[in-house]
Amino acid sequence: IGASRAMSGAGCALRPWWLPRKRSEVSAGAADRNPGDVELVEAAYELALDRSDPKRTERSIDAFIELMSDSVVFVPEGGAATPYQGRSAVRRLLADAAEQWESLRYEVDDIVDLGGGDLIACGKVVAQLDDGRRIEIPYVNRWTIEAGRAVRIESFSDRDEAQEAFDRQGTRAS
Repeated sequence: IGASRAMSGAGCALRPWWLPRKRSEVSAGAADRNPGDVELVEAAYELALDRSDPKRTERSIDAFIELMSDSVVFVPEGGAATPYQGRSAVRRLLADAAEQWESLRYEVDDIVDLGGGDLIACGKVVAQLDDGRRIEIPYVNRWTIEAGRAVRIESFSDRDEAQEAFDRQGTRAS
């Protein structure tokens, strides 16, 4: 999720103004923050796809899907593509990705709990191509968690795109 195109010089490395440098810099005492939300997002990024091991890939996708609500919505980068709605649509997206890449895994740089069930995660997707080349694709994802399940995941190519989306929604993360 969130790995549709390669970018150079974008993503977490530039440290957007609205992301603290480390998770520990987020005030731990905020009443509307739920530590379980961060753990859920961390668990989601354990997703690993490996075309050479279909059973492992299937187990990984199953574990990811279990973290989603039945009505989860995944909005691809830029919001130009039609959002994937529901667990089965997200499962198909991941199965297609497993066929597209030789292998794929996530490296998380930061997960920031904005409170109220909103979190920002950023890092890079590490993918192995059929020809053996390895590529790294930065991502910024906004997660919305309700009742211990992900209800919405929005994918952005970089911090500027994410900030534009926040500004359009009248949200300024701080």
